[in-house]
Amino acid sequence: MPAPPLSDPGFEARCSLEALRFGLVPHRHIEQFTLGYEQLSKWINSSFPVLEPRVHKVIGAYGTGKSHTMSAIRTLAKREGYMVAHVEVNGEGMTLSDPAKLIHAIYSTLHSQEEETEYPLVGLLEKVIQNSTSSYLPLSGLRAVDAHLGVVSMLQHAGTLDIWTEQLEAVFSGSDEVSATDLDRELRKQTRASVQVFPAVPRSLLDRPNGLVESLLGTAWLAKAAGYKGLIITIDEFETENKHLTKAQKQKLMLTLRAIECYVSGQRNLPKVPLALYFGTVGDSMDGGDVYLNDLVEASGGSALELRFFQKEERLELANRIYRFYQEAYQLQRPYDPNVADRVHTLLDGRGYVESELLRQFIKWYMAFLDVLYGPPKEMA
Repeated sequence: MPAPPLSDPGFEARCSLEALRFGLVPHRHIEQFTLGYEQLSKWINSSFPVLEPRVHKVIGAYGTGKSHTMSAIRTLAKREGYMVAHVEVNGEGMTLSDPAKLIHAIYSTLHSQEEETEYPLVGLLEKVIQNSTSSYLPLSGLRAVDAHLGVVSMLQHAGTLDIWTEQLEAVFSGSDEVSATDLDRELRKQTRASVQVFPAVPRSLLDRPNGLVESLLGTAWLAKAAGYKGLIITIDEFETENKHLTKAQKQKLMLTLRAIECYVSGQRNLPKVPLALYFGTVGDSMDGGDVYLNDLVEASGGSALELRFFQKEERLELANRIYRFYQEAYQLQRPYDPNVADRVHTLLDGRGYVESELLRQFIKWYMAFLDVLYGPPKEMA
């Protein structure tokens, strides 16, 4: 998004309002648009990992703001100095039963507060090399991390890292566009050096769950060694795994969850790193995935956050906050009129929306009412 003109004080406010109009999270002002933010932020801050991995669960029915909460987790994590990533599973094209696709989706969103780069994994390796005094943890069990640090260091010294960055990032992130075997062979041929490049997860189906875990903890290790506090990953819509997976896929899902549990519970001799996984789910299924997720949270010493539907008084408070941004965005001098929000509630009651739809529909209609009554001015629309 382009930088705002110096003479446009309402630019930031308009960006958040536009997010609301399209049903998106207003990241720029997430505190102001999060009802109960103070209590929520306390739970979020207390859930961040310090030395060891954690798994947490965010439970909420559709319409309780689960995705908004996941966004708040990532926003606060970045401000606290963590790297973050996210993925939304759907039980079909994107699922924990397919670690290869999952890892690439996660790494495609990897970023920090200070920057978003096209090559975050290569960038992390560069930072760790620059921070050569770092001895955060021994690399026992993280063979790929050790090898990739050596490859990037060798290419840096040769002055050719830029030539290989795109291909390296593709392999490190699990993209199927570049084969680790082919890149390894080409690097050896071009550099005449003994190098080794590992795929993000192994080719063997049986090895992929453990490979997923090792890749994530390796990235968390790199994040810590590069000067960040660790790695935070949110995994939303977990309930879809129970709805759409075949029996065979559910078995693969359980293998992935068990691989995570074996690591976070200390059953595998791998480095303990500040890695946290947040699973978003409706939490009302007694199917294997949800039940096992509870055990996983407990085994890691994690916690659960249960969301609820917002009441009318809270929606009215949200309307007041939205209007303050509307005033700033369009230089509107009219004072807040609570009757407008009341009229929206009357409309919603007449249309018979179910509870899960109320908050989203209230925001949509309230914004529409404001636009009809006050603007936005044509030159700003």
